[in-house]
Amino acid sequence: MLHKAGLVSIEKFAYQANMSMRNFERRFSENIGISPKLYCRIIRFNHALELKLKNPKQNWSSIAQECGYFDQMHFIKDFKQFADGSPNTFLNQSPPPKENITRVIR
Repeated sequence: MLHKAGLVSIEKFAYQANMSMRNFERRFSENIGISPKLYCRIIRFNHALELKLKNPKQNWSSIAQECGYFDQMHFIKDFKQFADGSPNTFLNQSPPPKENITRVIR
């Protein structure tokens, strides 16, 4: 899920784990603490934010499209839920991160 920046089929993971969707979701939630769908949304949101921080001149519409959001409003809805505000307000009020917390460690 991390390697694909949240753009994955949860059904495919359930199939690969030889589980029903319901059982996969239940086990995932028990082990991770949130549903697989919410986990993927968070990963995708973090990826979008990381892209903006790396490329401040890139507009939000192209970032939303690159990260697999259906449209910019879909992206803004996630942004308001996870960051409690609009994308520009969040960036204007937040200091730049000191470290990359979304990087996959191998």
